[in-house]
Amino acid sequence: MQEVNKLGTWSSHKNAGANPSPPAYPQNGTQLPAGMAYGRMLDGSRADFIYLYANPAFHALVGADALAGRQCADVTPQLLEPGLNVVSLFERVANSGEADSAEVHFAAAKRWYRLSAFRPQAQHFVACFDDITATKMAEQRNTQDADTLGRLLDIGALVLQSGTRDKIFGKVIRTAMAITRADFGNIQLLDRKTGDLHIVAHRGRFPQWWLDYWDKVAAGHGTWGTALATGQRMIVEDVEHSPAFAGTAALDVQLRAGIRALQSTPVVTRFGEQIGMLSVHFRQVHKPDELELLWLDLLASFLADLFAYLSLSDRLALNDGVMDSLYRTKVARELNIDLLKKQVNGLCRELGRPPVYPNGFPPDMSTLFDYYLGEMR
Repeated sequence: MQEVNKLGTWSSHKNAGANPSPPAYPQNGTQLPAGMAYGRMLDGSRADFIYLYANPAFHALVGADALAGRQCADVTPQLLEPGLNVVSLFERVANSGEADSAEVHFAAAKRWYRLSAFRPQAQHFVACFDDITATKMAEQRNTQDADTLGRLLDIGALVLQSGTRDKIFGKVIRTAMAITRADFGNIQLLDRKTGDLHIVAHRGRFPQWWLDYWDKVAAGHGTWGTALATGQRMIVEDVEHSPAFAGTAALDVQLRAGIRALQSTPVVTRFGEQIGMLSVHFRQVHKPDELELLWLDLLASFLADLFAYLSLSDRLALNDGVMDSLYRTKVARELNIDLLKKQVNGLCRELGRPPVYPNGFPPDMSTLFDYYLGEMR
């Protein structure tokens, strides 16, 4: 059996059988931008194969060199992972003779590939790996963007339905966590009298002692305080190597809580007034990408508008309470006057005089009191 070491060049292998016809594929695989591999399936209970050829792009894909003549399990065991289904596809194509394709994700390299395979001869396969990472990331981003927009609409609907603040803020935090794939999140409000930030809502399993520690943050203290003081977003990719936490008790607090990275975005009104902070936290070293940060900016602006709306609602509710109190006072006054009117009419009857108010109140309220006081004298 003849096997290929380099496209267009053939040599004998110690397991060679009958000489097959050379498979039809490009004569110079080194020029292909896609990864390409040619192999022969091995007999056995576990699917495996011998590399007969692999171009430079495939070597870069799997992180190995000089694959020709070597067994997959020895040099590229990652391809045998059950969840990847790469070798099972090779085996199916090599046995059936029917070309097949699939999308595969190499998690370690964070790359997506379109795998296409065909059989040039029995028990052999030729596979081509086209990098489709950009396309897959765009698809995932579109899905995430649609999800984020849906979440924003849900928050708006909840506000219009007079949802509680905890539910509204909770949805905002969940949205921020979904955008950045964070593990924790919280919202803080600025106390105008003290200049401190106070946690008003949080999601994720923050330890209570962590919440107690950070419940009161002054300007300039920690990432939240620094973001508040500067008015700029703060991103800490790794708290262990961040100047903001170096040599501080806050570093131990973050590490004990399992927090390795975080970001804090100031919540600023349309008039430039800082009113709070929106923060997310990560268990692993992490840095949000530019698009995620743009979404966080939009969410922070949305949150600022929510604060304004909720504050206005509170003031209106307070005004409603004042108006209700005034209305109740007016009703009580009218009832008291009506009672007084009845008492005056009763007094008139006792004196044998016609009632002063047979058809309602007199045109001048002073008449009632003058008459009443006159009779009392």
